[in-house]
Amino acid sequence: MAKIKMIGIIKEDEIKKYQKYNKVDKMIEISSDKDNIQLKALPICIILAILCNMVLFFKTGSSSITIRPLLILIGLIVGFLLMIIHEILHGIVYPKDVVVSIGFIKPITFVALASYPMSKKRFILME
Repeated sequence: MAKIKMIGIIKEDEIKKYQKYNKVDKMIEISSDKDNIQLKALPICIILAILCNMVLFFKTGSSSITIRPLLILIGLIVGFLLMIIHEILHGIVYPKDVVVSIGFIKPITFVALASYPMSKKRFILME
């Protein structure tokens, strides 16, 4: 298992600091989100979240199901923690001598960054 290092909030310009490597001829570089796809997807996410909550609201209004706001808050916190665990699982695929830095990039992204060229089989296992 790789050495996992939690680094907290990562600025967009700091990503290269955690991903230094010598490029091999067969390597294909995966670029960062230069087109801000995540920000463009945010309105869709918000619309779907509102739709889900409306369905939940109307469904519970017509049945004996009750909504407890405390449980919704607990669900959000658990989901947030599971995103961190998800990135740790990405990190354990790397060999023992690799340092995997796990952090948060604003606005809504957790990442596992490492400086190691990965084989196709290892990449498929990680995904």
